[in-house]
Amino acid sequence: PPQHRWVFRRRAGKARLMQLRDVAFIILAALSAGAAADTTVNAAKVQILFTPGDNIAGAIVAAIRDAKQSVRVQCYGFTNRAIGRALLDAHRRQIDVKILVDQEQFEKGAAFVLRDLKQAGVQIKLDGAHRAAHNKIMLIDGESAESKIVTGSFNFTQAAQKYNAENVALIHGDKTLAQAFDENWKRHWQHAVSFD
Repeated sequence: PPQHRWVFRRRAGKARLMQLRDVAFIILAALSAGAAADTTVNAAKVQILFTPGDNIAGAIVAAIRDAKQSVRVQCYGFTNRAIGRALLDAHRRQIDVKILVDQEQFEKGAAFVLRDLKQAGVQIKLDGAHRAAHNKIMLIDGESAESKIVTGSFNFTQAAQKYNAENVALIHGDKTLAQAFDENWKRHWQHAVSFD
C-alpha cells in the first residue's frame, strides 16, 4: 500500500502500523453526520457523540454496565457522579476497575468523585510525571474481542456533559486498537503513585 496510508510508530525496535485511512474514515463519518454517528471500520463499530446535544455520560455509563472483566480509566478530571456510580457498581460486580488521574487536578479537588471509589476499594493512582496527564480514555474489557474504547475530548466531569462542546468516540470490537490503548495505560500505571 502507498506510504501515505500508514502511520509508523516505533516501540522497542518494532514498527507498529495503524492505517491512517481508518482514522480519516471516522473523522469523515463524524463530519458528514453533523451529530451523533455510528459507523463500522474494519468490523469495529464506532459511535461518535458530541456535546451539547448527545448524552455522552449516559453512553459511557451504559458501556461500563456492560463490562464483563475490566475497566481501565485515564482521566484529567473526574467529577461526573453518574460515571463514578457506574464504576462503583462495576467494582461491586467483581469487575477489575483501575483508574489513573492527573495528580495536580486531583489535588485541586477536580476529581473528588474518586475519593468515594478509593474508599470502596477501587485501585486509583495519581499521574504526576507529566505537565498534564491529559488522556481521557476508558478501556472496557480490553482483553476480549468485545473490547470497548472510549476516547475524545470529553473529561469525565459534570461540565463536559452540561456546559462544554466536547466529542467522544466509542470504538467497539477492535482488539488491536484496544491493545495499543492498554499498553499505553500500563506504561502510565507503572510510574503513577498510589494515594491514601
